[in-house]
Amino acid sequence: MNLIIPILSERAQHLGLVRGVETIAHLQKLVSEHPSLQGLARTAPTITRGERKKLAKIMKGLRVQDLISRLRPEEAPPSIQLSIEILDSQMREEAIKGEKIRCELTPGSQRVQVV
Repeated sequence: MNLIIPILSERAQHLGLVRGVETIAHLQKLVSEHPSLQGLARTAPTITRGERKKLAKIMKGLRVQDLISRLRPEEAPPSIQLSIEILDSQMREEAIKGEKIRCELTPGSQRVQVV
């Protein structure tokens, strides 16, 4: 989770998904403060700096939906699972709205109104 969230945040900022960025910040705060996840982080296998960089590079090539799907550990507390679900739906909604706006701004578009 600690590797995926920053990459997801970076991607949301790049895409201009304002609500998504805010929800990611909230999720990151929940994860950092939750005692059960802190225990998991301590017992997780350590990875080298090189392995971490390699994983980050691979994850940067993934779609937002793929990153979110990797954020869903079954052992996560309900509050964090709910926050991940909210993040998923908000980012989908913002992306759809962004596509509609881009379509409106494209020369030769058949549409007249921004939805």
